[in-house]
Amino acid sequence: MSLEAFQASFLLASSADTLGFHYQKENSSAKILGDVESLGGLSTITIEPPKWKASEGTVLHIASALALSTTKTGDTLLNEFAVQYLAGMDAMDDRIPGTMLLDWTGKIRPREIYSYRIPYDNLAKDNSAAIRAMCIGLVYCKPNYLSKLIGVAIESGRITHHHPSAYLGALTAALFTSYAVRGIEPREWGARLVAVLPRALEYVVGTGHSVDENLEAWSEFEGKWKEYLKVRQIADGESKPKFPTKYGVRERINLFQKFSGSRIIGAHGYDATIIAYDAILSSESSWDEICKNAVFHGGAGNATGSLAGAWWGAIYGLSQVPKNNYEKLEYHDCLVGLGSKLYELSW
Repeated sequence: MSLEAFQASFLLASSADTLGFHYQKENSSAKILGDVESLGGLSTITIEPPKWKASEGTVLHIASALALSTTKTGDTLLNEFAVQYLAGMDAMDDRIPGTMLLDWTGKIRPREIYSYRIPYDNLAKDNSAAIRAMCIGLVYCKPNYLSKLIGVAIESGRITHHHPSAYLGALTAALFTSYAVRGIEPREWGARLVAVLPRALEYVVGTGHSVDENLEAWSEFEGKWKEYLKVRQIADGESKPKFPTKYGVRERINLFQKFSGSRIIGAHGYDATIIAYDAILSSESSWDEICKNAVFHGGAGNATGSLAGAWWGAIYGLSQVPKNNYEKLEYHDCLVGLGSKLYELSW
C-alpha cells in the first residue's frame, strides 16, 4: 500500500467519471472514440472545468470519504454517510442526478438516529450505490477489516438504494479497491467476491431490516456475476481470463448487453461492476485501454469508468497517466487531500 495508490484511486476515478459524463448523451462508442481522436487522443485532453465537469459520482464519492474521515464508527458513522450524501446534493447543478437518488436523499433526516435506514425498494437497482463506495475499500483494505467493509459498504448503498442489485454493487466497488491496493491479482477478484457474498447475506439477515424482501431479490446480482466468471473461465480464481481472438468494441458491447438490466449498459449495480472488472482484466497497465474499454462504450461510461479508474489507480498509480488528464480536475485538491487522509486512517 502506498500514498500514491490512495491518491491515484481518487483522482483516476474522477478523471474517468468526468470523461464519461462529458459523453453521457452519446450512445455510439464509435462516435465517442472518433471525437476523442479528433481532439488529438486522450493524452492531449486537459480535463478541466467548465468543459469537463464531474458527475454526481465524484461528488458522492467525496461525500463517502468525508464520512469515513470523521473516524466515527457504528451507527454514528452510518448516520454521517447519510448526512454527507444529503449535503452533497447541494452540488448537483448540471450533474443530472438520478430520480431515485433525488427521491431518497430528499427523505433523509440529518442527525436522527438510524437516519440511514430507508424502506426496501424493488426498483432501486441502479449504479449510484456502487460509484460512491470505492474509497470504503481504502480504509478497510486489510483482511481483518473485511466484516467492517461488508457492513459499511452495504449500508452506504442502502441509504439511497435498498436493493441487493444496487448495494452489492457498493460492496463489490469497495472490495475490489481493497484487493487492488493490497496487490491481489485481478483474476482472483471475481471468485473472491462470490466467496464473500454469503457473509454479506449473513450481515443483511442479521440487521433484521426488510429481510424477506432482500432474500427474495438476492440471487439476481450473484447470478449475473457467476455467469460472467463462467464466460471468462475464472470461477476458480486461479485461471487466466479467456478472451475471444477478436474482442473489439462490438464484441464487448454485445457481451455487456447480456448482463444489462437496461437499454443503457452499466446502468445497474451488477453490470456496472462487471463492465469495469472486464476492463481491468482486458486492459492491464494501459490507461488508454482502460478508458477505451470502461468509459467510451456508449453506455453509463461515467459509472463504469469511475469504478475501473479507482481500481486501476490503486494498482498502477499515476506514472503512466498524462498529467493533463488529472492535474486540473474539478475537486483536484480535495481528492488528493482525501486520499492522504484515508491513507493515514488505513494504518
